[in-house]
Amino acid sequence: MNPRIKLALIAVCVVVAMATTIAATHAALFGDLIKVGGVAVVVDKFGPQINDFINKMTANKDLGSEEATAVVPIISIGSGSYIGAVQVIGAKENVE
Repeated sequence: MNPRIKLALIAVCVVVAMATTIAATHAALFGDLIKVGGVAVVVDKFGPQINDFINKMTANKDLGSEEATAVVPIISIGSGSYIGAVQVIGAKENVE
């Protein structure tokens, strides 16, 4: 086989392999962005109802006039990536 043709075939194979890897990486990144956005929208829309439900389940009814609770989205990045929502409690000005 002609060395130029052989070199051209190798170059095409390398380009195809790189394009496939980049496409798969972008697809995974896009999926992660959809998850993050979805959790943020759910927490934004239903956060007060989720907060009330948690307060009822944990008997946080009598917090006093200086404390408050809120449900906020949380993202953990490290050896494993996690996304969800948590309830925070503290002084009203800090929670707001």
